[in-house]
Amino acid sequence: QGFNALNPVRIHASEYEKQFNVSKDAAYKALKDAVLSLFERQFTFTELQDEKLKVVKSRWVSQIAYVEDR
Repeated sequence: QGFNALNPVRIHASEYEKQFNVSKDAAYKALKDAVLSLFERQFTFTELQDEKLKVVKSRWVSQIAYVEDR
């Protein structure tokens, strides 16, 4: 289906738990670690601007959220 700013991706620990046959705590920890790691990821590209190379850095995601109860 794809995703964008208007259609965020949501993955619940209960879905992860069932899909990978792990405990709820293990599912929650895996998802939390993944979202924190993804939030830190970045990429770089260059653009030509006024005959000079401009370096642009961006992140794959702009926002993350999780419930801190585990």
